[in-house]
Amino acid sequence: MYPSLTLQIIGGGPDEFYYRKLAQTSPISITFHGYIENEKKVDALLSSCDIGLAPYIPDKDNVAYYSDPSKIKRYLEMGLPVITTNVFSFSSEIKVEKAGIIITYETRSLLAALKTIIKNYSAFQIHALETAKKYHYQLIYPSMFSDIHRR
Repeated sequence: MYPSLTLQIIGGGPDEFYYRKLAQTSPISITFHGYIENEKKVDALLSSCDIGLAPYIPDKDNVAYYSDPSKIKRYLEMGLPVITTNVFSFSSEIKVEKAGIIITYETRSLLAALKTIIKNYSAFQIHALETAKKYHYQLIYPSMFSDIHRR
């Protein structure tokens, strides 16, 4: 469907070996970078990407349900439209702001999202950057801490 599609995976985790083995039979090119400590290297790698993918398993036992979607926010800061599952409350912001697409945890949903973003890439990219500006920590932290002092 997308012959030039490549997948860059940053990070590791307990299932990394399983996914590396699974990738050997994939029709698309997949590169595993493992954990990258140097943030500038991560940014350089992300700047060569077009879409940020974050398909979290929609399971309330998943710790992601209760955490901040910092990876997704980083994608947005890099101007990457996001494809993610509806795990975070922030997912609704991505949808409302048109900064990406919320999918079900199924291949066909992912493929449909890719098709939609590719067709409208410029608009999604602009919305990703605008959304990142709204949620940048330098804007959010002062208001968070001023709320704490008012209590």
